Amino acid sequence: NPFNPTTTLSVELNTETYVSMKVFNVMGQLIEVIAEGSMNGGTHVITWDASQLPSGIYLIHTEAGNTIHQQKVMLLK
Repeated sequence: NPFNPTTTLSVELNTETYVSMKVFNVMGQLIEVIAEGSMNGGTHVITWDASQLPSGIYLIHTEAGNTIHQQKVMLLK
């Protein structure tokens, strides 16, 4: 899943839910908050622009209600 410099992420919600989507580097440091707040039910497509970051592996941590999902992505420049 390499990307350069933007990638799209989707969140599908059954009902209105509080969503937090954050990016961490492999050392566990918070790099960026992509989305945070209440979202209506349905599919939401979010674009992350990583053009200001160096190439590397990043972890996208998403919390939607009681569900937690973590995805590894690779930025190649």
